[in-house]
Order: sequence, then structure tokens, then C-alpha cells
Amino acid sequence: FEQALALSSQAGDRLRSSMIVSNMGNVYLEQGRYAQAFGCYIQTLRIAQELGNRLGICAAVGNLGNVYWQQGEYANALQCHIYNLYLGLELGDRLGITGALWGIAETFKQRDQYPEAMEIITRAVTLGRALETPFELSDYLNSQADLLFKMGDLAASQTANNEALKLAQETANQIVQAQAGLRSVSLRLRTGETDLPTAIHALEEMLPTAEGETDQAAIHYEIWRLAPTQEAHHRQAAEAYRTLYEHTPNVEYKWRYETLSGERLPPPPSLPPLPPIVTQETVSLEALAAQVDALSKK
Repeated sequence: FEQALALSSQAGDRLRSSMIVSNMGNVYLEQGRYAQAFGCYIQTLRIAQELGNRLGICAAVGNLGNVYWQQGEYANALQCHIYNLYLGLELGDRLGITGALWGIAETFKQRDQYPEAMEIITRAVTLGRALETPFELSDYLNSQADLLFKMGDLAASQTANNEALKLAQETANQIVQAQAGLRSVSLRLRTGETDLPTAIHALEEMLPTAEGETDQAAIHYEIWRLAPTQEAHHRQAAEAYRTLYEHTPNVEYKWRYETLSGERLPPPPSLPPLPPIVTQETVSLEALAAQVDALSKK
């Protein structure tokens, strides 16, 4: 991307340069280098505004919302995703609209606003089905399954989770495969389809094929959550989440380590404030949701 950026800059192609910088931000986001990702998305946003590229503005604001979300700055994340939805509707970008809905629902869920999250994620699933985008739909169903699980509707959670896992396997959505796979074991245990020793054995069998330290930590954490006497898994989960948080200021790692250890960790470094474009207009989520409903009926 750095080589491509140099070439596009030499050619004076600002639109292509902004797209390349956005992709660089995506790499930084995957690496957990949130400050660098934020800087790339702000640069992309600035260029898009100067060029009058509304689609570029929409993408940049949504990406900024993702960075805020990862570090637990949910108020800012919510504003970004709502404004992203506003722009997506204005542009008629249906795939972008579903992504914005997903971001809003995930933010509500992290704030324990489960009914609000359910209303929004249901819209994302409905529109995702209409668009026939199985990779993205697996994300939305995975979120819906998690929300239903937290709300205690195990039967509905299992239905959504099974579909999410199937689509994730078909489209190689590795994140959803890992999360839905873990949830499927917990659901079978909670619904009486299996017993605790069998569930723990099933989770332990996932460890050798887990992709990276994040997935391994999640498996150790889930085993400990189901069976708190599993001291080895408790210790490995705590060590993993502390190490992960030292390298990546993801607030989820912080919370899980603190739950495991009872020890407080410093908060993630603060991100810059919201860009003015997000705050200069008052946008009603209720009105936007009504527009989504009208769009889904077409």
C-alpha cells in the first residue's frame, strides 16, 4: 500500500490515494494499532470532503466508528455509525446501510441496551437477506445470536447461530466461525443437549486449530466461564488477555482480564474527538430506521 500510495501521489490521483490510505487504515485496525488506523481514516475523510466524495465520507466515518468501538468509546462510535447510516440512505448504498445498522446494534449491545440493539440488528438481517450477501449476513446473524443468548432466548439464539456458522463456513468468515463455534457449545450445554464434561472436551478440541492467540484466549475463557474450577484454563486465559492488551488496546481484552484476575488495568489511550462533520447535523435514528423499513419493503 505504501508503494501504491507513492505512485498515486506522483500521478496526482487524490481519489485513488484516499482509497489506498483507507486500506492502510484497515490493516492497522486488524493489527490493533488504533491510533494509526484513526489517522488514516481521518486523512481519507479530509480528502473525500475536499473532493466532494460522499461515498468516501460515508466509508471513512463508518471506519472511525469501528475504531472508537474497539477502544470502548461507545458514545462516539454510535454517533459515527448513525451518521454513516444517514449517508448510506442518502446515497442508496444498501450494503453500506446494513453495515451501519450492524455497527449501531453492536454499540447498543455493548452498552447493555438489548431491546434497542435487537430492533436494529433485525433490520440488518432482513436487508442482508434481501441483498444475498452471505459473508456479511453471517456477521449480522452472529451478532443477533449473541444478543438473543444474552437476552435468554436460547432457542432463537441457536437458530440464528446455526445459520451464522453455516454461512461463515461457506464464505470463510473466520471470525464468525470462531465465535459461533464457541457459542454453539455453550448453547448445547444450556439447552441440555450435552453435559459439562462433553462441552469442555469439545472446546479443548478446538484449541489446536484455533487461529492465533485471540481465538485461543477466547476458548480458554469460555472453558473457565463454564467451569470455574478449570484453573489451568483460567490461568492461560488471564495471561493471554493481559499480553493481548499490552500490545492492542482493545477494551474487550481489558474487561476479560479484569474479570479473570480481579486486577484493574489502565484504560486505553483516548482517541481524538469526533470530526466536525459527524456533529454538525442532528440526525434522528428513529427517522432513519423508518427509512430502512420503507427500503426493505421495496
